[in-house]
Amino acid sequence: MKIRTHENTRHFLRVLVTAVLLFACSGPSPPSEQKSPESRIDVAEEVKGLRSPDPSVRANSAFRLGEMGPDAAEAVPPLISLLGDGAFVSHPEFGTTSPGREAAKALVSIGDAAVDPLIGALGHENQKVREDAAWALCRSDSPRAMKSLFAALKGTDRQTRRITAGALCDTQDPTAVGPLIEALRDDYWPVRQMAARALGEIKDPRSVAPLIAALKDELPYVRDSAAASLGNIGDARAIPPLIDAIKEWKIRKVAVDALLKIDDPRSGEILMQAIDERDPDRRYRVVWALGEMEEHRAVAPLIKALDDQDERVRKMAMKGLGRIKDPLAFAPLVKAMSEENVYGRRIAASALGRIGDPRAVKPLIDALNADEPTVQDAAARSLGMLGDPAAVDPLIGSLSSKYPFVRRSAAWGLGEIGDERAVGPLIEPLTDGDPTVRKEAAGALAKITGENLGEDPGTWRDWWGKKGKK
Repeated sequence: MKIRTHENTRHFLRVLVTAVLLFACSGPSPPSEQKSPESRIDVAEEVKGLRSPDPSVRANSAFRLGEMGPDAAEAVPPLISLLGDGAFVSHPEFGTTSPGREAAKALVSIGDAAVDPLIGALGHENQKVREDAAWALCRSDSPRAMKSLFAALKGTDRQTRRITAGALCDTQDPTAVGPLIEALRDDYWPVRQMAARALGEIKDPRSVAPLIAALKDELPYVRDSAAASLGNIGDARAIPPLIDAIKEWKIRKVAVDALLKIDDPRSGEILMQAIDERDPDRRYRVVWALGEMEEHRAVAPLIKALDDQDERVRKMAMKGLGRIKDPLAFAPLVKAMSEENVYGRRIAASALGRIGDPRAVKPLIDALNADEPTVQDAAARSLGMLGDPAAVDPLIGSLSSKYPFVRRSAAWGLGEIGDERAVGPLIEPLTDGDPTVRKEAAGALAKITGENLGEDPGTWRDWWGKKGKK
């Protein structure tokens, strides 16, 4: 009995060791073999949801299938059928979307099994289906996906080319640069526009020269996108052609914004050189761009431009210096107040107020007595911006100006300074014949005193008298 037991034990151990070795050598089962019956049931249930009449249910089921990744490969055909479903869905879990877009996301998550069906969907007659398919292919890791997009970019259907170029706006794949550069010459302008945008997202230096060429495209939509993309790329080679592009009002703002984005050590030097251009129109555009920069590196060339022979350039330089607010501009602007014509002196006075340098108080007080009322007006407003009490008495004197716009600005300036010495004098303009002066005086009184008593002078006199004031 004992012998049999011993033999049985040895037999059991041999079987056990063999089983363990077989298990160890076999390795893990492929994912498809590991899939539990429960997971297959989950896929089947979510596929049913894709056919729901409720768009939120369709979108939610596509979302769940996407979470399963490659395990949801059997759901590829119904997900492909859902592409192009643009019903609006707002869901707390995945935000504002549509069933078609969630299907596209799910197909990306499923991976390689979805690539060929997506490539097939690029030829679908429904434009929305093609858009969702292109969106998904652009996000696929498969080399086949990107090759299919490049092929579609050269296809005969112009809408498919446009959709493909638009989808490539979301890629960072440098292999797309060559096909997109070629698409800049497409005979359908929306393709050129989308290609220009996409190149700006990839930010490859190879795109700079073709995008510069696109600044001369026959349509402003393409030129606009080319300028914006050159700004995104940030290559200093784009500065001269972008300066030229400023002359066109349709893309002027985009061109300036693009120039501001180019943070290249050479950019300041190129702009400084452009200040010396013989063409006054070009100098004017450069100065305008420098002022829009609102950066201190632009101060020196703008100060230099104050001596330009062209009046438009000088005035634009003053405006730019006022926006940048650098104290280095104080002395040149004070000089301009004495040398410029009336319009130039007014701009210089306004710029001094924006800079905020307390040294400007005295020259601005002097400007209150200038011969030109527009200069007086600008000086009064600038003194209000500076907020120095030394300007109170001179501004009170300007309340008696024969020009209503000067009286109005003087009242505004006194309100900004907020000194109680101005309360009594500001009550008098409440009887002014100009309603804008009365309104400004009442506003200034309210700002200084914290009381809102309207525009009735009697009410203000009574209140001020009760305070023991005259």
